Amino acid sequence: MKDDLPKGVLDVCDFEIIGTGNNTISLVTKAIKLKEKWQIQTGRTVAKIWIVFDKDSFTLQSFNTAIQTCIANAPHVEAAWTNEAFELWYLLQFHFYNSGIGRKRYQDLIENNFREKGLANYKYKKNSTEMFSMLELHGSRENAIRNATNLERNFAGTNNYADQNSCTKVHHWIAELFGLEQVIQEENEQ
Repeated sequence: MKDDLPKGVLDVCDFEIIGTGNNTISLVTKAIKLKEKWQIQTGRTVAKIWIVFDKDSFTLQSFNTAIQTCIANAPHVEAAWTNEAFELWYLLQFHFYNSGIGRKRYQDLIENNFREKGLANYKYKKNSTEMFSMLELHGSRENAIRNATNLERNFAGTNNYADQNSCTKVHHWIAELFGLEQVIQEENEQ
């Protein structure tokens, strides 16, 4: 993904992926500590930090508390969360999915979407380093942003994030990185 970012984004953004394997709350805590550490090490203010996580099998309380902690932190930590699994973001590149999808069903749906695009023997592999490239060739980032915006609208005004299945906030992160905020704005104006 870093290689595909628009020119200049990496000049103003430090883009680092740190897989922690932590639960949602400890991930937020670690992100806040890393932000403070980076500010001390570099002598620069970190204006914004994004964390990406999904609900997985974490408790409803743990998921909600992590998101509320992000919002309460000043300045708040941006959370690109997904309920139930990050793979929803992949699916939204192809179609709108507005019902809760069980974790086991994601793989079948992803494989079917790629097969519809002519990849007859495609098998989904979790954490594949090729997924971003595959989505660039066969999916649509703008379509995913529109679909995610519509999902988000379904839950407007509710703060029980654990009940927001299917929903994702990944589109805000992607839109910011790729300069596509107007896609969200246009979709919200409809």
